[in-house]
Amino acid sequence: MKVSITTKMVGVPVFDSTKEYALSAQLYAVADHIKREHGGTVDSLKLWKSKVEPGTILRDLQQPLSEIFRNEENTDGSTPQLYIYYDFSPVNNDCAILNVK
Repeated sequence: MKVSITTKMVGVPVFDSTKEYALSAQLYAVADHIKREHGGTVDSLKLWKSKVEPGTILRDLQQPLSEIFRNEENTDGSTPQLYIYYDFSPVNNDCAILNVK
């Protein structure tokens, strides 16, 4: 079975994206997708399930999506729409071209 997960950057809706994943996939697949969407410039990625609250933080990237979303099923059998919110710090690097120090 597959799940449709919408990733939403906290406070910046322009980066919202939706992708289907196999339930057997690990949370790492979602984290990798987020990093690719931002061109690999992601450091210290933080993830939350469904809403941004201390009790919804996702820490284990090896955890299967089936465990994270085990109680999220639609009664009509359709693919459930799920959300993972995220935030991160940009990669810290000195770049003369970008004049970043």
